[in-house]
Amino acid sequence: MAADSQKPTTKPKCGIVMPISGMDELSSEHWKEVKGLIVECAEECGYVSDLVSAADFSGVIQKRIVQNLYQNDLVICDVSMQNANVMFELGLRLAFDKATIVIVDDETKISFDTSPIEHIIYPRDLRHGKILLFKEKLKALIIGTAAKSKEPGYSTFLKDFGTFEVKGLETQNVQFSDYVQTSLEKLTSQVSTLITQSSDKAKELENDNTLERVKTVVNSAIAAYLKDNLSINSISDTEAIDADIRRKLNVRGINPARVPYRDIMMNSIQFFKDLG
Repeated sequence: MAADSQKPTTKPKCGIVMPISGMDELSSEHWKEVKGLIVECAEECGYVSDLVSAADFSGVIQKRIVQNLYQNDLVICDVSMQNANVMFELGLRLAFDKATIVIVDDETKISFDTSPIEHIIYPRDLRHGKILLFKEKLKALIIGTAAKSKEPGYSTFLKDFGTFEVKGLETQNVQFSDYVQTSLEKLTSQVSTLITQSSDKAKELENDNTLERVKTVVNSAIAAYLKDNLSINSISDTEAIDADIRRKLNVRGINPARVPYRDIMMNSIQFFKDLG
């Protein structure tokens, strides 16, 4: 029997918007437990789920959040304690008018502005019996919302106030060389700032771990960039990286000698290798 040659189906993505830091009597551990409940329910319904702020690459966190709020197939938002950041991110998702589920603990007053949306209530003390009921209700709503969102004319929120045309986020097509050069120029600017700050405080840093943190952050950024854009998993071999950059540029018909970002990348890598 021939092996199945079909590609595995990509799972839909469920973004999570919720508090993550301790506030009042609720600790960060409390929110980790709540997040675990949401992730468990979403994954049992076939979703890959994580915070909308989460990513395995370096970048501007606000941009990442907005992109995920727009692109995720479903967003589950916990408005407990009416955290300002959470309410703002919920507002963005509702403005996109895409599939959204709102949950709240039983000690938080539901906001008037979001009251048209059904809120699933869970016990703040996370009592086992009521949490089981909450999870079953959440899973049922995830399945139901996913089905509804595929219907023509679906609207999560705006339908209650009139007819609106929701503008999406534009996707720009850019040349590979322009994209890489712009990205590296941003990285180089950040590196330059960090180096200047480190030099100005060199004596202070001698007995501090700030410089180590700087090196770790920048090395991580370079490594993430190499992995995402050039499929290189290590920054230890500068010659191999240079050869791979040259090869990829040649494939695109670009003369490596005429591309300044190649030197920027190599100099950045070499600098931090020399720095230790």
